[in-house]
Amino acid sequence: MPLSHAQVELIKATAPLLEEHGKTIVVRFYSTLLSENPSLNSVFNQTNQASHQQASALATALYAYASNIDNLTILTPALDKICSKHVSLYVQPSQYAIVGKYLLDAMSHVLGPTLSPSHLNAWTEAYDQLAQVMISKEAALYQSCDSHGWIDWRQFRVIEKQQESQEITSFHLSPLNGEPLPMYRPGQYVSILVDVPSQPGFRQARQYSLSSAPNSKRYRISVRKDKGSLGMRPGYVSNALHENTKVGDVVQLSHPEGELFWDAEEDTKRPVVMISAGVGITPFISILDTMVEQGVTQRIVFVHGARTSSSRAFWDHLQAVSSTHPNIRYKSFLTAPTSDETKGVHFHEKGRISVKSLDIQQDLLLGSQPIKPLYFICGPQEFMLEIKTELHSLGIDKDDIRMELFGTGDAL
Repeated sequence: MPLSHAQVELIKATAPLLEEHGKTIVVRFYSTLLSENPSLNSVFNQTNQASHQQASALATALYAYASNIDNLTILTPALDKICSKHVSLYVQPSQYAIVGKYLLDAMSHVLGPTLSPSHLNAWTEAYDQLAQVMISKEAALYQSCDSHGWIDWRQFRVIEKQQESQEITSFHLSPLNGEPLPMYRPGQYVSILVDVPSQPGFRQARQYSLSSAPNSKRYRISVRKDKGSLGMRPGYVSNALHENTKVGDVVQLSHPEGELFWDAEEDTKRPVVMISAGVGITPFISILDTMVEQGVTQRIVFVHGARTSSSRAFWDHLQAVSSTHPNIRYKSFLTAPTSDETKGVHFHEKGRISVKSLDIQQDLLLGSQPIKPLYFICGPQEFMLEIKTELHSLGIDKDDIRMELFGTGDAL
């Protein structure tokens, strides 16, 4: 049942309170939820819990929901991404009631008498409304998974482990039961569930882009080892994969999901510009290799930035592909090349990627193509938002830009 006008106004009136106290509310929410429901620890990213990045993301989402309660279509793209991630983690409808209880309790505790019974009742209805929207979206996604006979974590064997750079290693994964795999959309990701060696009985899941063209026999993910920085602990899952997972080991994967992909039917004739930094290169390798396999002839520009050549992945592959396909242009940026590395030989440009450092026609394909190009961006959040803003400044429409925020962009 839709919210009444009075309830909408009550929710909107709490937006300033959420802007001021949202993070405090969410920190308490996560603390009580996970201490009293330890089984949910495997659903939530514990590294982001420790840094409070998750709390900041959910606080921002709550504020956005309250501010746009009378026009929720604005939030549809964000909800679609959240629901895709929920499905990749096998979040169940029954868990929404648990989350709702603890979230509303945290709001009441932090806001005290400022949150009147009328405000709390309105928020109860608003949460139930949002939960039903998300449960419905996720049911449709689960139905798609069910059509492939994949409705829970599926066992895969590691059949190859290949170092791509000093930081990134690829894991080739084959289904244990030998049954054919669904042909995902290039650019999508899977969740992988692993035991954390340092904490027996403790499991964590992470999302990693599939980094090869779709095929029915094996998947490949390419994982950067997160060593931790600025006082943060190293990543649980990436370190477990790099240090403990061997060829022959069995891991658990989710069905492929994700809203960032190249659509072979809708996008088949559009020129494509892919701009990535660091491990953000991985979904674009999948997209590029798929386009090459399908023999597309439109212009493709692949721009990638890395700190050093030793941290850069897929250099040889991209050099080979671009040298044998005249429609593909590859441009490599290095922030800190070594003194014996030469521009034009070991890299193409020195420094960080910015739109200003790219050629308008040759790199961004503006004014040189009969069909509007499609732009993909992937990398650290700050990088993606900067590139997106710079593309907008050139008059590129938001509907022609595709990007996906991993990490805490969806509050999980």
